[in-house]
Amino acid sequence: MSAVPPSTDAQWREVSHALRLAKRRLAETQELVRTGSWELDLRTNVLWWSDQTYRLFELDPAQFGASYEAFLAVVHPDDRERVNRTFSDSVRNHTPYEIAHRLLMPDGRIKHVLEVGRTTYEGAKPVLSSG
Repeated sequence: MSAVPPSTDAQWREVSHALRLAKRRLAETQELVRTGSWELDLRTNVLWWSDQTYRLFELDPAQFGASYEAFLAVVHPDDRERVNRTFSDSVRNHTPYEIAHRLLMPDGRIKHVLEVGRTTYEGAKPVLSSG
């Protein structure tokens, strides 16, 4: 059974309001529990981060070239190869992953993060990773 799209302006306003409310609640929840979310389109290499992810990484969305390579550049140099290998292995093996690693902040501080991710596939082809 498929959903029937709203057919009146009032229904569209109601759906739009519900969507805005859900997005606001998700953003507030992520801020309260100090977690973020991300999606990487593996077909285009376009990376999307939630506002909270930008805050955790202390990056300005307007200045961040959102890609997997840009993400790796923020990972502590001693952890980059391990993070990349863990992610690549999970995509190749069709398995979720969890990895603790460090971020090297521009002022020299180190942050510790726990990254959890999974990939969705169309057939055998990986199309979207999220975490």
